[in-house]
Amino acid sequence: MKKIALALLLLFGVAQAKQKDIVFKKNIQAVAVQKTAKSKSNHKKLTSKKVIATARSYLGTRYRFGGKTKRGIDCSGFTQAVLKKHKVNLPRTASQQASIGHHVDKKNLRKGDLVFFKGTYKRGISHVGIYLGNDRFIHASSGAKKVTISKLSKAYYRNHYAGARRV
Repeated sequence: MKKIALALLLLFGVAQAKQKDIVFKKNIQAVAVQKTAKSKSNHKKLTSKKVIATARSYLGTRYRFGGKTKRGIDCSGFTQAVLKKHKVNLPRTASQQASIGHHVDKKNLRKGDLVFFKGTYKRGISHVGIYLGNDRFIHASSGAKKVTISKLSKAYYRNHYAGARRV
């Protein structure tokens, strides 16, 4: 009889412990879901306003091939530096950056999307900028010799347009 009582007591105790463990796991999952949802909403705010404000702070910065600071910057160094300030890590080159995030059709561009161009000084993806809305994007331009704002519809950019990505 003692053995049966002891077995029932152990079984009951284990069942309670498992039930508590299940509740604990559910609470952890709920917290994880809340954190994920919160970070997604922050990313949308980040894309629309903060990234563009940071990008605009570079306006007029001189162009320097291979540069990645406000002393001199190239196109991919510019996008990398801007997004890094908002804890988004991008690879160094425009062609590498073109594989990050999700493809965006030109008609669905949103502020903060990365826009890419091909054949600007070499074959393949060779230039990148940040879309500002209303047909405009900000980029480090070797032609203008500085960070500037241009129109996607300008013949040169229209002819070299290669696509867009949302990161």
